[in-house]
Amino acid sequence: MIYYYQDNLPISLQYYLKALKIAEETNNKALSARALANVGLIFELQHDYIKALDYYLPALHLKKELGDQAGITAIMTNIGRIYKAKTILKMHWIIIQDL
Repeated sequence: MIYYYQDNLPISLQYYLKALKIAEETNNKALSARALANVGLIFELQHDYIKALDYYLPALHLKKELGDQAGITAIMTNIGRIYKAKTILKMHWIIIQDL
């Protein structure tokens, strides 16, 4: 987390991916969900929305499997933020094409 708060997204991504690997190897679903969501956040912050969704959606599935209502809400909020950003980008593109 410290690298995330220092705005060092590449290092944060490396550590979150390591955490994800360990979580999957130990079959720790709660940790896997958290790591998936954190990796998704890094990609979202880098405006790579497709990759972000590639991590948010499995995280959401795990949160549902675990019955983690707060986690479900947080990830659905993240997914909603992506669709909002994509809609805004699409609207800007339409406006630019009309000029």
